[in-house]
Amino acid sequence: MTLIESVLDLKKKLDELCPITPETEARIMEKFRLDWNYHSNKIEGNMLTYGETKALLLFGITAQGKPLQDHIEITRHNESYKMDFRYNS
Repeated sequence: MTLIESVLDLKKKLDELCPITPETEARIMEKFRLDWNYHSNKIEGNMLTYGETKALLLFGITAQGKPLQDHIEITRHNESYKMDFRYNS
């Protein structure tokens, strides 16, 4: 199978899953938001784990023993993401 055929096959499989429900779309977008925040900050040296990032963004729970600056960076990055998403929607 050529690369083009593989891509077309994957596209067909993806199309068969559509349309997705609004609830599923919301879950996908939340996961994307958490992943985006975590990985973008991690490559900049942020010390929060994925679980700590999730707890902070979803529940406002800070991680004991981690720098306050790391929490602030994640929170500000998330606000920026949400503002950009609303603007481009």
